[in-house]
Amino acid sequence: RNGTRIHAGREYQVSFEMRNPAAFSRDLCVNLNQLLCPSTTKPVMTLFSPKNARLFASKAPGFTGDLLLQGNVLGAGVISKFTEARVSEGTQVQGLRNMLIFDFAVNEILPKGTMLTISGLKGLVGVASGELGIFSSRPKCFTWAGKEDTGLITITGENAVFQTKISEKCRIEAFEAVQMVFQVMNPTSRQASGSALAITAAYSACASCVETCGCVGRSDAAITVPATAMEGTVLQAASALAFSSVVIAESNEVAGELNTL
Repeated sequence: RNGTRIHAGREYQVSFEMRNPAAFSRDLCVNLNQLLCPSTTKPVMTLFSPKNARLFASKAPGFTGDLLLQGNVLGAGVISKFTEARVSEGTQVQGLRNMLIFDFAVNEILPKGTMLTISGLKGLVGVASGELGIFSSRPKCFTWAGKEDTGLITITGENAVFQTKISEKCRIEAFEAVQMVFQVMNPTSRQASGSALAITAAYSACASCVETCGCVGRSDAAITVPATAMEGTVLQAASALAFSSVVIAESNEVAGELNTL
């Protein structure tokens, strides 16, 4: 811009945000997750100054001001995926209230409006289909039907599915570690296999850039993070309610003396 200059020998960095192509476009890559293979886009930087237009040619014969930049971009060679997906629980005792703890991270930004779905829950006791309160490492980031820190659980026979949305006030950054917790009752008897869960995330495409779509200054493409099996098994209710320790002792063995049991 007028009034500023680029100094010789000084390193500058310019950044701006773009959405990657929706499909893999590095045709020469054998490994889809290889980051440094040729891409379809090889950036060129053009240097032009009306005042110094002749200087480029005089200092470097044949140089027009176009520089082929090192590096490859916009190849879209890495698929959307959960980089972490783990579930654990607070207790395995039958019939007790239990905290189910979900830890996850995704290798791309999840914008507001993204739907998270956890499937595979089995053997829930005292839970009917409906809204369910949640706790998370991102307070007020998850919502359902306009209610913060809420999700929806849907019971079909012995199976249950949990869903929640990223709220209008929030987005999950790429590789951000997120923890989400909700409370259920354990089965009243031991389950043969427990619940092996899967998690997925989906964001509908924006046909045009409107605030409710979650995009900022542009339309956004749809996002689907494929269902991923969560590490860990819960709701097996492996332990019956019992005393974990039964011990009796005394403080004094002397005849006729006071004793504390």
